[in-house]
Amino acid sequence: MKNIIIYTRVSTDEQAENGYSLPAQEEKLMKYCESRGFNIVKAFKEDYSAWKGFDRPAYNQLSKYLRENKGKVDMILFTQWSRFSRDITESYNEIKRLRDMNIEPNAIEQMIDFNIPENLYLLAMYLAAPQVENDRLSDRTKVGMNQALKQGKWLWKGPYGYKNMQEVIDAKTINKYLDIVPDEAQHVRSAFELMETGLYSAEEVRRTMKEKGLTLTKQAFLNMLQNVFYTGKILIKAFKDEPEQIVNGQHQSLISDETFQNVQLILKGKKKSYKGITKNEATPLVGRLYCPNCNRPMTGSGSRGNGGTYHYYHCQRKYGCKNAIAANVANKHFDDYLTQFQAKPETLELFQAILNDTFTSSGIDREIEKGKLKIGITQIDDRLEKAAMKNLDGIWDDETFLKSKQRLESQKNELMVRLQGLNMMAPQFDTYLGNSIQLLSNLGSFYSDCDSPTRKKLIGSIFPEKIYFENNEYRTTELNEVIELLFSLDKGSNENSLANNARLSSVAPPVGLEPTTL
Repeated sequence: MKNIIIYTRVSTDEQAENGYSLPAQEEKLMKYCESRGFNIVKAFKEDYSAWKGFDRPAYNQLSKYLRENKGKVDMILFTQWSRFSRDITESYNEIKRLRDMNIEPNAIEQMIDFNIPENLYLLAMYLAAPQVENDRLSDRTKVGMNQALKQGKWLWKGPYGYKNMQEVIDAKTINKYLDIVPDEAQHVRSAFELMETGLYSAEEVRRTMKEKGLTLTKQAFLNMLQNVFYTGKILIKAFKDEPEQIVNGQHQSLISDETFQNVQLILKGKKKSYKGITKNEATPLVGRLYCPNCNRPMTGSGSRGNGGTYHYYHCQRKYGCKNAIAANVANKHFDDYLTQFQAKPETLELFQAILNDTFTSSGIDREIEKGKLKIGITQIDDRLEKAAMKNLDGIWDDETFLKSKQRLESQKNELMVRLQGLNMMAPQFDTYLGNSIQLLSNLGSFYSDCDSPTRKKLIGSIFPEKIYFENNEYRTTELNEVIELLFSLDKGSNENSLANNARLSSVAPPVGLEPTTL
C-alpha cells in the first residue's frame, strides 16, 4: 500500500471558478486514492495567490513534513499540474528534488508514467501550458494597468495625504477614487512650503513636521518630496516600446507645479539651500566652536547629576584631548559677545542707501536677464509645437515625441522658475532690507529671542569660519564681510571715505541675494 500526501491549491481569484475550489479538489483526490487502495497520510491545503515558485505556506509545511518523515511517503498527488506550479523551471527543479527522495509527484487528471521516457514530452506540455496562460494573463493585466494609468487612474494604495475610497454606482459598477485626508494633506503642503524657502534641509523639515504629526521615515519623506503625484499628475514608467511619461491624474493636487519644481531644484543642488546643523538646543555652537588646544571641532553632550542635566562643549575623546567647557558659561559669554556687534544708526543708514543704490543700478541687468528667459521660454514653446506637428504628421514616432516633450518641458520649467525668482525680487527687496537693518541694529537681542534652528543659522551667517572660546573670551578667524565692515566703520574710520563706500558697494547684495544672507 502506497503512502500518499494530497495537495490542493487555489488562488483567491480562482475560488469562485467551477472545479477549482479546495473541497472539490480534495474530494477528487480522496476518491482516486480510495479506488486504488492508497493510504492518505497527510493533506495540505493551499489558499495562496503566488503563481510562481514553491515558497508558499502550506507547501513549506509539506516540505518540512517530508524532511521529518523520510522514507514514509511514496507520492504527492494533486488534481492538475497547474496546481503544482505555474513556473516550468521551478517545476522541473522540484520534481527532480522529490524524485531524488524517492517521492513521485503526479496529477490525477494528467497522470505521467515517469518510467516511459517519451512521457517527458507530455510532462513538458502539461507544465508549459499553465505558465503560458499565466504569462498571457500577466501581460493582459499589465497592458490594462498601463492603459488605466494613461487615463489618470491610480491603481494602488494612495500615498500619504490620500485615502482610497469607492462608490457603488449599481450592482455591477463600483467607482474607485482617491480622497484627501485633511490633516495629512496639510502636512504635505507645509513640508513642501518649508522646503521651497531654501532655509532648511530635508531632514530639518521632516523633524519639524514630525512634531506636528507627520510620521514618515527619512526615506519615505524624501520620496514624498520627489513624488510628482502631489501635483495632480502620475508618473508612468517605461513599458514595452513606450518611454517613461507623466500624465494628468484624476486625483486632486495638493501643491502647484511651480512649488514642486522649486523643491526639485533645491534637492538637486541647483537652487541654494541653507542647511543648518541640527543639534541639542543647549549647545547651539556645535559645528562652529573649535578647541583652542587641539584645533578640532568640539561636540556637545549632557550629563545628569545633582537633580538636573548639565550640558558641555567638549573635544572628542578619540582624539585624546580632554578640553571641556560648561555650555551655560560658553553660551552666556557668547550672548555678551554678540552685543558688541551693534552698528550706529548713521552707519546703517549709509549701508541702506548703498544697498538701495546697488539694487536699483542692477535693475537693467535683471530686465535683460528676464528678457532672455522669456525668449528662451517662447523658443521652447515653438519647439514643442513643432514636435507635436511632426508627431501628428508621422515624421516622429510616439517614443521620439514623448522623449523630446519631456526634455523640453523640463528645460521650460527651469527657465520659468528663474523668471519667477527675478519677478519676485523687487517686491521682496524692501521687506528684506527692512528686516536686515532691524537685525543689524540689535543683533544680540534678536539672537537671544529666536529659536534654536534660527540661532544656528545666524551663527553660521555671522561666523563663516571657526570660533574659539578661551579665558572667557571669544575670537574667530573670520567674520561675515558685511558685519566686519559695518563695525570697523563704527570704530573710527571715515564713513564717507571713497574706499569704505567702495567696500560697502562690493559687499552689497547682487541680483541673486538670498533673504538669510547678512
